[in-house]
Amino acid sequence: MRFRVPVFVWLHGFNRTCNSRWPGIMKSFGNMFKNIFFATVMPCGLRGIKAVWGQTVTFICGLWAMVALLSCSGGGNGDEMLPSVTVSIPPLEYFAKAIGGDSLRVISLLPESADPETFSPGVSVMRELATSKMFVMVGVLPFEDAMLENIKSNNPDMKVAVVCGGIDFIYGTHSHEGATGDDDVHEGKGEPDPHVWSSVRNARIIAGNMFDAIVAAAPQHREYFKRRYDNLVARIDSIDKSVEGRLKGCHGMVFAVWHPSLSYFARDYGIEHIAFNVENKETSPVRLRSQLDYARSRRVGAFIVPAGIDKNKVAVVATGLEVEPVSVNLMSADWERQMFSVIDALIGEPETKTQHK
Repeated sequence: MRFRVPVFVWLHGFNRTCNSRWPGIMKSFGNMFKNIFFATVMPCGLRGIKAVWGQTVTFICGLWAMVALLSCSGGGNGDEMLPSVTVSIPPLEYFAKAIGGDSLRVISLLPESADPETFSPGVSVMRELATSKMFVMVGVLPFEDAMLENIKSNNPDMKVAVVCGGIDFIYGTHSHEGATGDDDVHEGKGEPDPHVWSSVRNARIIAGNMFDAIVAAAPQHREYFKRRYDNLVARIDSIDKSVEGRLKGCHGMVFAVWHPSLSYFARDYGIEHIAFNVENKETSPVRLRSQLDYARSRRVGAFIVPAGIDKNKVAVVATGLEVEPVSVNLMSADWERQMFSVIDALIGEPETKTQHK
């Protein structure tokens, strides 16, 4: 009896350790050892314990050797597979997860309800970032500059990737002069429009940059990432063709937006957008009246507003245009669904669930 109690206590602690540190495989080994002990040793009493003790010791040594091996190898899904990647905004999750699959744990710094143009990272955000192996950012959002400075100071070894490389920027959308839809695409005309992800054709470029970043960090898994990347590109091309087909014959269409977040989308398909709130400030009565007059003259057919916006803010515009505002969350991690939501709002006829899938 004096021998049996400490063995049980040790066994219980060992099994808890296995279950907490190595769920799955090690949990199974821990449970198997416990079952063998109670099925073969306990019923035999003290003599049975002495008889099988040598075999038990051998089993324990073999099990701990396997534990040590798994600890050294990281379980086959450790640092070499980039277990944690942080992206600056939720839409980038779509691309990172599509390429990385189960090998990546993707974290977004911004919640979907945040405004990427006014967001300021706090202590908790920086603490979350410190747990990642890589930081992937759009490359044109103001708060990302602050993130870079912090990374250089506190985590200089962290890999940083930018996904906007190769995109033909639009300029002038976030100033009063460029808010009528006649955007100046030439360099040197103000800041570039930061909403590069709100475009199906830009998405192909973003996906390519995301793929390059992930492969650079884990080149030994290139083939796996390449297969997933090829599938993603095929899906993006399919979405592009679907949107283009639904907008066939709509060249020159005009729609209104509360904030100029769909400039690239409009350029992709030869349509025009008119924005009412261009600098995240309250729109003056004079400007509002001017924009409404212009929008009426262009016969606006749809009015897209950010998800969660106060309806009272957009009521005057909606009433003046005689159109019902449609909410679209362009900050959602479900990038694909939001692109279809935009086209549904413009056409007025949602696609079938099969097409959205």
